[in-house]
Amino acid sequence: MPRLQLPDGSLISYESTGDGFPLILLPGPEGIAAWLPHMPLLGELCHVMAYDFYQSQPATEYLSAFLDTLRLERVYLASPVPAWIPALQFARHRPKALEALLLVDLPGPAAEAPPLDFTLATHLSSLTLPTFILLAHEASPSRAATDFLSTHLPHCRTLTMGRLDQDQPDLPKEPHRQFPHLMMRFLLDRERHRNLVRGASFLL
Repeated sequence: MPRLQLPDGSLISYESTGDGFPLILLPGPEGIAAWLPHMPLLGELCHVMAYDFYQSQPATEYLSAFLDTLRLERVYLASPVPAWIPALQFARHRPKALEALLLVDLPGPAAEAPPLDFTLATHLSSLTLPTFILLAHEASPSRAATDFLSTHLPHCRTLTMGRLDQDQPDLPKEPHRQFPHLMMRFLLDRERHRNLVRGASFLL
């Protein structure tokens, strides 16, 4: 597993696979482990990087240091439920570093999204970043947080696995395989949109 030295001298471990536009996978309490089953498929679409959990500084500062050390200017950021708040905080303070935000309910043991603090909640309407919330099932403990965020984030799309068989019949039937496929579909949609905007700008 590669190691990376941050500006403060600390060393972190991370996994990386694939080529193309960068997708950063924020760690939850399990670190890289929860992401490993999904990285090979995601890596067929883009350059996926997941780093280990680190507790000696705020998660947002750690993410900033990780991106700056790798000289990544704009990335897609995916966050498991326990790290939704740091992901939103990072999006608020460094919006130009992100193409889009994916807040996901990883398959496995259910987790409830931590409560939003008042300061962050009052700034949600200013987060114009495209946001995708993907829940594992309708009864997810994070349903209330999802409903709140989808109401207050200007450009938020939500999907729930297990309710998509009729709408998307080409999806794999197994939830653990649906999960990365749905992430990839969102990423592809955003990349198409970004390239269309970039192409149109050349005509101005």
